[in-house]
Amino acid sequence: MSNLGAYQEIVTAAARMGGVENMIRTIESGAVAKAAPALLGKGAGIGALVTLAAGGVYFGGRRLWSMYEARADAAEGAKEQLRAVLDVDGQEHPDYPSGGVDERTPDTDAGEA
Repeated sequence: MSNLGAYQEIVTAAARMGGVENMIRTIESGAVAKAAPALLGKGAGIGALVTLAAGGVYFGGRRLWSMYEARADAAEGAKEQLRAVLDVDGQEHPDYPSGGVDERTPDTDAGEA
């Protein structure tokens, strides 16, 4: 008697597989086997992107740090050069007799608070 259509086919297949639970397990394992390669590919792609991003952050950070150090070294060199110009053996520099303050032009733009 096959007047139930697709339902009858499912019931018959479940009976051949040893019950409904066995049929569900078989369907699940087949679905996992089909999905696993795609999931593995996605995982590998995501892993590669994360690795590239981490490498970019690392090398970008190193570059920024080296730029910072170069600027700090240049600033320190400029400070030493300024000290040398303003203080020659503890004496005033001949071009700047007042210790580096240029008194030729008064500061007329300064407002009082």
